[in-house]
Amino acid sequence: VGECGLDGHWIKKETYREQERVFESLIQIAVSNDLPIIVHSRNLEKRALEILASHNCTKVNLHCFCGGADLAKKYADLGFCFSIPANIVYNKSFQRLAKALPAECLLTETDAPYLSPVPKTRNVPSNVVEAVKVIANLRGWDVAEAKQTIWQNYSRLFAPSSP
Repeated sequence: VGECGLDGHWIKKETYREQERVFESLIQIAVSNDLPIIVHSRNLEKRALEILASHNCTKVNLHCFCGGADLAKKYADLGFCFSIPANIVYNKSFQRLAKALPAECLLTETDAPYLSPVPKTRNVPSNVVEAVKVIANLRGWDVAEAKQTIWQNYSRLFAPSSP
């Protein structure tokens, strides 16, 4: 379910209560149907964590997470995944995140047409390979190991739970 969540960057503060209500409704749908939830939490990362934790979510991917390493650790401790975009090629925050997170929390994404590995150019889905290469380099893995780790994480997140 998603991309859904809370936006404190583009959306006005007066909408936060309504954003939370809609977010909680979507979380309930995801949890009751054993579906992963893809979370947008721009500038409201801490509040999104509080809401997700209160609903005992287990299948969560934090899309394009910008909340910092300490908060990321709290999310990771809950077993949540983080999708790293292709602009990790030059974005130091995403580089730090990809290096610091447990391997079992890493995913990749394009966020196309945004967050290209080349600044000020249109992103395309095939650029996800650039994110994989950078993650491999940062973690001291070869590209095949990075691909395998990310694939295993994806497969785990999107697999149906056992009855």
